[in-house]
Amino acid sequence: MITNEYGQVFFNVDEITEYMYSDITNMINYLNDTAEIEKWNQHCKHFDIETVTQEQVLQTDVKQHHETLSQNWVTPEPYNSIDINKILIDRMELLEIATPEYTTYLTQEIEHWYTLFPQGPEKLWKFLHYMIETCKQHDIVTGVGRGSSVSSLVLYLLDVHCVDPVKYNLNYKEFLR
Repeated sequence: MITNEYGQVFFNVDEITEYMYSDITNMINYLNDTAEIEKWNQHCKHFDIETVTQEQVLQTDVKQHHETLSQNWVTPEPYNSIDINKILIDRMELLEIATPEYTTYLTQEIEHWYTLFPQGPEKLWKFLHYMIETCKQHDIVTGVGRGSSVSSLVLYLLDVHCVDPVKYNLNYKEFLR
């Protein structure tokens, strides 16, 4: 398996064959070597499966591609249409930390998020909220926190981790570099 500068993953035929029965329609898009494509097409003809002509060529530069991907979070309803900022405020009130100190920290952190996600980080936050809620519904443990992510009050309020960054005097900029 190889990954290019766009983050696209490419497999050889032997690797794809391992996944063949799980999701064949998506796997054929990951071939990038001409010999591998020819080998795949031979298998396709034998089993009367659609053949592949070439790798998918992206028409954008790497930076634009990553900016586009940062906005493509598959989040189902009703999570996609919630007011995520209200959820952050409600969670502060629930935790009884809606003080000026926490509000200032949150405001400054959110402003910093916008420097990294000019189109807004809300889609990512909605996805994280959905993911954590889904884990809770299925009794999946999500952990206490890891690395610099524990310095994010947003992630704390979304229950991604359980370390209060204000209480421990952490700096959100350590996470949002």
